[in-house]
Amino acid sequence: MSTEERDFDPGEADAFTEQARWLIALHDKRSETIGQRSATLLGFLGVLLALLSSVGGLSRNDVTYGLSSKTLLLATPISLFASASCCLKVLSLRPVSVISPDELRRQWGLFRQRSLKERAQLQMARAYLGGDGETDPVKAASDDATARGRWFKRALRLLVMALLLLSTTTVITVVQAKGK
Repeated sequence: MSTEERDFDPGEADAFTEQARWLIALHDKRSETIGQRSATLLGFLGVLLALLSSVGGLSRNDVTYGLSSKTLLLATPISLFASASCCLKVLSLRPVSVISPDELRRQWGLFRQRSLKERAQLQMARAYLGGDGETDPVKAASDDATARGRWFKRALRLLVMALLLLSTTTVITVVQAKGK
């Protein structure tokens, strides 16, 4: 009997497993919330792009666009498209890191044959806290939520930049239209 089995308390393994499940659920909820916000932002960006494309031809006769206005008019949709691409990056699927079904079946077979040296609860705690040796499910869920958050922040920054460009373009257009 190994030292690990002698000192094993099922309640302790259950506590670690429950904490790992809670952490994974927390990070999954963070990731899901960021994804929902990103989808909403993507819809708003779509509306802005549609409005921007329909407004483009309204005042061409009234205003002569200079180089700065043309630059702003070009930079605005580019910023909106960049923000939309960041939102799509948030919504893209991420790889999942949990114990594989084949590994779980193998462990179940060993447990049934009584050749598995450690208790099932200890094995489950290891699966949640350490993954399959290459991945850690808790860290993967945390990293996923953090990466989605970073992409969402980029999308928001690009949106703010696009709105500032759009506002500046509008002010320049109105000033030039009033001057004529």
